[in-house]
Amino acid sequence: MARTIYNSSITRNIGAFGRYESLVSTRYLTTLGYNTTLMSITASTKKEILTKRLPDECCYLAFLSAVVHSAGSLVNVGGGGLAAEIPGHDGLKDIIAPYVSRLYEVSVAERKVSGKSILRLSGDRIRELLSDLGILSAMGTLNIAGGIDKYVVMTECCISAYAKGAFLGTGSLSIIKKGGYHLQFRVTKRDLATDLAHLLAQVGILSRIIEREGGYLVYIKDSQNISDALALIGAERTVLHLHNNIIEREVSRACNRDNNCEMANLTKTISKSVVQCDAISKLTESGVIETQSDDVQALARLRVDNPESSYGELASLANMSKSAVKYKLDKLVRMTV
Repeated sequence: MARTIYNSSITRNIGAFGRYESLVSTRYLTTLGYNTTLMSITASTKKEILTKRLPDECCYLAFLSAVVHSAGSLVNVGGGGLAAEIPGHDGLKDIIAPYVSRLYEVSVAERKVSGKSILRLSGDRIRELLSDLGILSAMGTLNIAGGIDKYVVMTECCISAYAKGAFLGTGSLSIIKKGGYHLQFRVTKRDLATDLAHLLAQVGILSRIIEREGGYLVYIKDSQNISDALALIGAERTVLHLHNNIIEREVSRACNRDNNCEMANLTKTISKSVVQCDAISKLTESGVIETQSDDVQALARLRVDNPESSYGELASLANMSKSAVKYKLDKLVRMTV
């Protein structure tokens, strides 16, 4: 019979690791392309980042280290063996199983606990894997109180991979109706919280740490830092729609000051901008945007960087006529229909 010897912050509540997520409107999540009756923005963001493959082999160690450290548990199995268990998010097994199998001969088995998927990593070389992840020390003892192993986050790509794994394991994102936005990582160890905050600071993302309910929250409230953090973990579509949400709020405030005609023009501009930015995002992901002329690519970048700008403002920035701006952006939208 398996006996748990180490629990991280999330597996303490195994079977309920969606507990800290805040639900948002179905309308928002539908625009992300998900069929969402009760899906939260956190779940949709995790689903998005799991569609992206990691760029290099070193990133797999950083990613898996974060998942195990923040959301995993270690259990003793029969015969004195050891196994690691992590939440089985859709797509996670496909990412880690080939890597740990090829380099460590570790198998990944899936099982259900209270209706939730759990992945168990086990094999003769599981201790070697856990040591490389910074979970076990070189002597094979538990590094429970330790923070992030510096050797798994030596490069910028590994920092990104670690942040992605940490968000997958213990992160949550909330859109608060009146108070803006809130992104947080919940962990039980102060060392891990401190190291995670320092790691984010290395790439220019400012966060704070507070003690809460027997654990620690590494949280970000500033919208620009949240956008940067989401971009770091590969949640570009969430960033785009977060920006659109900010724009809608600004438009709503402007509507209280402007007359009906001005409100109609602003709404029209924002609506077109949302469609255009979404089309540009799709063309960028597929690589099609790179086949376009230099002026079209430059205009696409201007539109994404200035989603609230009118055609006239974009024309001034792009040094072309207003009609040319409208024609080129409409063409990009038609390419995705």
